[in-house]
Amino acid sequence: MNVTDGRDGYGIGLLGGLAGWLAPSTIDRERAREMTGTVGRIRLAAVPLMAAYCLVAWRSGQGEAWWLLALAVVTVLQLLLRVTATNEARAVVLGLASLLLGAGWLGAAAALTGGVDSPFVVWMLFVVAVSPLGMSHRGHLLACGWMLACLAGVAATDPTGLRNDPLLVLAVMSLAVVLVPVGTRLIELDAAQRRALWRDPLTGALNRAALERRHSTLSEDGAGQTLIVFDLDRFKAINDMRGHPFGDRALQEAARVAADTVRDHDSVFRLGGEEFAILLAGADPERAWLVAERVRCAIRDARVDGVLVTASFGVASAGADRVPVSLPDLYEQADRAMYRAKEAGRDRVETA
Repeated sequence: MNVTDGRDGYGIGLLGGLAGWLAPSTIDRERAREMTGTVGRIRLAAVPLMAAYCLVAWRSGQGEAWWLLALAVVTVLQLLLRVTATNEARAVVLGLASLLLGAGWLGAAAALTGGVDSPFVVWMLFVVAVSPLGMSHRGHLLACGWMLACLAGVAATDPTGLRNDPLLVLAVMSLAVVLVPVGTRLIELDAAQRRALWRDPLTGALNRAALERRHSTLSEDGAGQTLIVFDLDRFKAINDMRGHPFGDRALQEAARVAADTVRDHDSVFRLGGEEFAILLAGADPERAWLVAERVRCAIRDARVDGVLVTASFGVASAGADRVPVSLPDLYEQADRAMYRAKEAGRDRVETA
């Protein structure tokens, strides 16, 4: 598992699998979720401009009334996509679907309104311009590839116009080709900035700010969640006896082992000092106990420079009845369970 990104999956099924492929990391998921809101509003703001053009063209005899009807249908579909994007998986998939729908409509409109000379051809660049704002690399490339395919389709429907006046299509295609790597670089820079904000520099695990954001996202989706808190046993004594460099290696190894042991759609966080957390989507204490037990055994078996290092775990679940629970309350329950594990002899798992 990539500790830095903290990948989280979406469950079983076609929608979840597609969303996981499109947005394999926490950062990709958050960007897609923001796109559903912020970029979605920007995209819808372009609708009145498109409507004004269709209306002017119709009134001047250079267009047809059905253009407005087609635009209205696409706008309604866009709104439905936004409304149904009620969780992360849907936000990822429907965000891309919205871009593909927009590019398809613009391509069809261009083919029916003058071909390569249609002003709708220029509007097709809008897809390339906005896709880096919320899409992952894969989503961005898919959206841009589809837009270029639609543009090629417009040219194919008007071969005579392309031979007589190819400049507009060539200009748009050239700009699109230039904008694709620019968008890719913007995605990389945005992801790097988010990693710097959400990553613990010593262990590479996600930090407390990332935990708060992840909890907030799950709460908004109405999902139950389980928090596993674990703490390295006798860590102060380890630091005193073997030195802080060894203590740092122990922390790094614990984060690595935990990330490699949990499933790809579970995230590992460092809360501070020798304390870590794992946040699971879904309130299933039995499954969470098994996850914690696997991580406990893996840390014990790892051995840091040949030295045995153990950890104590506390598990707390909440939200199965769709009643939101605050992160401090969930943490307090898991933390109390963890201290019961320490009092019971350490190197064990206790459930709240």
